[in-house]
Amino acid sequence: MTESHPPRGASPGGAPGSGSHRARTPPGFPTDAYPPQAYPPGYPVPTPVRRGGTNGLAVASLVCALLGITVLWLIGGILALYFGYRARKQIAENGRGGRGLALAGIVIGWVGIGASVALLAFCLLSLAAQR
Repeated sequence: MTESHPPRGASPGGAPGSGSHRARTPPGFPTDAYPPQAYPPGYPVPTPVRRGGTNGLAVASLVCALLGITVLWLIGGILALYFGYRARKQIAENGRGGRGLALAGIVIGWVGIGASVALLAFCLLSLAAQR
């Protein structure tokens, strides 16, 4: 005896070539046993909140802070603080992302300003000590 197999791409019991991979419902069972459930009346349908991306001033704050500790020194730190505090205010108003970037820019900006002031004081004191 030879076994007959359904043609490739056909579902068992389906039309040849239909390509349907759904299981057949046994006889006696309803096809829509579990209809989709709706929310009870009076309850709002939940909608996803779109925040709209990252605040550009938060990114600018972090970039200026990183430039402030490497190249721009005092100016980069001041710009980082300005952009960081403005970004935090905007983020609180419109809910966009970037709160962590703004905070990192502010912290690194303060560190850069402190390091710049300390270096400037050291240079001035060493010049005064030479005279």
